[in-house]
Amino acid sequence: NEAAKAEPDGYVLNITAGPEIAYSIVNGENVEFNEESFDYIAGVNVRGNILAMKKDSKFNTLEELIAYAKDNPGKITIGFPGGGGKAVAVELMETLGVEFTIINAGNGNDLYSKLLGNHIDCGLIGSQFYQKFMDEGCKVFVQTVADRAEGAEDVPTMKELGYDMVYDVRVLLAAPKGTPPEVIQILDDALKESFEEDLKDDLIKSGENAKYIDGQELTDYMKDYYEKAIPNMKRIKEQYK
Repeated sequence: NEAAKAEPDGYVLNITAGPEIAYSIVNGENVEFNEESFDYIAGVNVRGNILAMKKDSKFNTLEELIAYAKDNPGKITIGFPGGGGKAVAVELMETLGVEFTIINAGNGNDLYSKLLGNHIDCGLIGSQFYQKFMDEGCKVFVQTVADRAEGAEDVPTMKELGYDMVYDVRVLLAAPKGTPPEVIQILDDALKESFEEDLKDDLIKSGENAKYIDGQELTDYMKDYYEKAIPNMKRIKEQYK
């Protein structure tokens, strides 16, 4: 709210992600912004979700999981990491043609604890947590990004397995709507310089899939994203109360 209402002079910015804005518009309280409230400066990484199973799961492949879920609707529990993660879980479930019991597992670390503690059968983990889960012996089946995330190159995408689903998260820097183009360009150039100097390496070291997305590409992406995501989140809100 504060970023959306600030003077559009380039001095108040918002570090966020498309799903968080869309989720807040649909589900938030006292929301004073919409999908038209921001100008986009640049993005610095692309996150996806990976479907992970507890290490002692009886399922060894995605096909085994799907077959069981079809024969036992609602028996499999899948956790998602708060907020907009519910939309990903529902989209995954519908794309696979199965019925899961969907559980809000809190943040990424909470989901990690619930999966390792056998409180849920599987979870949609952020790709940045991939190595952490692998170190604990968890099984991973598929990821939702268009291209395999860096560090998780051995995990196939939904597209590669023949499913029409791509879901990723662009972590981005936004400014209040109406920020002068020359100010946006100055910030875009400065962020790109920082990205090339050390930010990219820092992101990769922390497990992120670093990718620079300039303002125009990001603006086009966000427009397409909102056109699809907001109606879908509204449908999910009504259908999966």
